[in-house]
Amino acid sequence: MDAVITTEKKNNDLIDLLKFVLSFMIVAIHTGLFGAYLYPWLRLAVPLFFITSAYLFFSKVNSCDGTRQKLMALKSFVLRNLKLYAFWFVVLFPINVFTRAWFSNGFLNGILNIFQNFLVGSTFVASWFISALVIGTAIVFFASMKVNNTTLFIIGAALNILISLRSSYIYFFREMTDVLVGVINYENIMNNPYNSFPVAIFYIVCGKIFADGVRVKVKTSALSLAAFLPLLFVEWYLIYHFADRYNYDCYIMLAPCALAIFNILIQLKPTTVFCAKEMRKASIIVFASHGAILSCLNWMVKKIGWDAPSFIVFLITCIIALSVSLAIIKLEEKKGLGWLKYSH
Repeated sequence: MDAVITTEKKNNDLIDLLKFVLSFMIVAIHTGLFGAYLYPWLRLAVPLFFITSAYLFFSKVNSCDGTRQKLMALKSFVLRNLKLYAFWFVVLFPINVFTRAWFSNGFLNGILNIFQNFLVGSTFVASWFISALVIGTAIVFFASMKVNNTTLFIIGAALNILISLRSSYIYFFREMTDVLVGVINYENIMNNPYNSFPVAIFYIVCGKIFADGVRVKVKTSALSLAAFLPLLFVEWYLIYHFADRYNYDCYIMLAPCALAIFNILIQLKPTTVFCAKEMRKASIIVFASHGAILSCLNWMVKKIGWDAPSFIVFLITCIIALSVSLAIIKLEEKKGLGWLKYSH
């Protein structure tokens, strides 16, 4: 076990590279890159982000001595992500206050709307992920003190299947109004489970299990991935075709694909990646800022009446987001601008 842990610490550069690539996959989702047919594979980005974040957090927890140190690690994790959330909430507020029309039904209703979305919804494109990661990680952290990994995995897998049914398959059950009443009541209070913390639970559990040292042979994962990636596309295509473009954020096949990819990654030969630290920072900045950049870009394109191809929109958004990232990384080193570190 010690040898495995030592090797995987050196593999953190590959994890940083993965996160960098995933951030641009999310930009591709929101810009509709190459139409719908790339979409199901791009959806792997969010599960892999959850697994990666949970793996790094629980690896740190496992190095702690005693419950007190572990609680301090959780506190540090929560505060770090709250600062990240607060930074982008404030910076993007002038854009989001107009694009999201929070105060269209009055000032007080707008404040309540923001508060609810701050906790279990979305106040900017990446915000739901940050809040879901914090809440989901805290739930798994405390639950793991009471139950073992096998139980956590079973509960998480069942929850993931239910959320996939709600997200992608609900069209087929739309006549089952008695069953859907509970779903509707939950979502009126808490927001859609596929865009808030419930969707994170399973992948955070898997990240914890990886951090605890559980591995599957690389060859087995590679063969599984070769089988499940086509099945992921088939699953999406059937939903897309028969459900008349109903919501399809979560699919059942996302889970085995994401787990196989991460299992392979953390067992690869240790590699040093150039600018890995900068990539890690940039991945978060791109993820957090691209939604506002895209909103402004779409507004400008609409104003000039240009029907921009998805590839051009994707490319421009990536260039601007990456430029913002490089500027922040450079400026945070300047005296008096150290607070920019909260952007990542």
